[in-house]
Amino acid sequence: MLNKAHKSFSVMLLTIGLSACVSVPESLQSPVTNMVTYENAVMDNVPIGTVARWGGVIAGVENLPEYSVMEIVHYPLKANGRPNLREASIGRFKAVVDGFIDPMVFKKDRVVSVLGSVSEAMQGTVGEQAYTYPSLQVSGYHLWEDQQDVDITTIHHSHMYRFGYGYGFQYIGVPYRRIRHLTPVVNHSTVRIRSNNTQSSNDRPGNLSTAPTDNRGQVIEPTVPPPKPQRQPTSNNNPRERGR
Repeated sequence: MLNKAHKSFSVMLLTIGLSACVSVPESLQSPVTNMVTYENAVMDNVPIGTVARWGGVIAGVENLPEYSVMEIVHYPLKANGRPNLREASIGRFKAVVDGFIDPMVFKKDRVVSVLGSVSEAMQGTVGEQAYTYPSLQVSGYHLWEDQQDVDITTIHHSHMYRFGYGYGFQYIGVPYRRIRHLTPVVNHSTVRIRSNNTQSSNDRPGNLSTAPTDNRGQVIEPTVPPPKPQRQPTSNNNPRERGR
């Protein structure tokens, strides 16, 4: 009984630990569990309004008067909602975002994930070829930080000592001849560099207030200190100094 209880408790702790490690950004979370995949949207007639969470690499951004459109090269998502660029891409889609998104922030080749509802397919071209884009009406997005894996190779010397045979007899205290060898050792490692330049729909720059406020929510006006008084030149009333 104790062993069974111990195993059950261990499995529960492992499950909690794994769920804590895999965290989907708040802007991509949805109470819907059976979201439609990109493959199903392409192959089947998915009803308009079905919830989906897709992602990939930005291929372009178009800003229109009332909304913006991102063209995204689709990649399968990991458990945390980030596109897995090591998998193969099977197509593109368009994500429609209400309002303005800055093309300098949503640059080409940035990795993004979007949450939204399936809408009508859009017609366009890729190069000179006609292309039908599945589309999402975006309700949330997450722009992932840039990552770059850098391969590092280091070379150092390992000190090895070898004792050869000397001249004389070992039993009368004649030492061995000592030869020192420097052996090069090559180590390969990979370092991942993160830029920490994430952005979500929950913290869009237009929704953030940069002015300082007090505990009542009122904007604190900056106070300008009064100018420092300038020293006036003193007149020289000493007759001796004037004579000089």
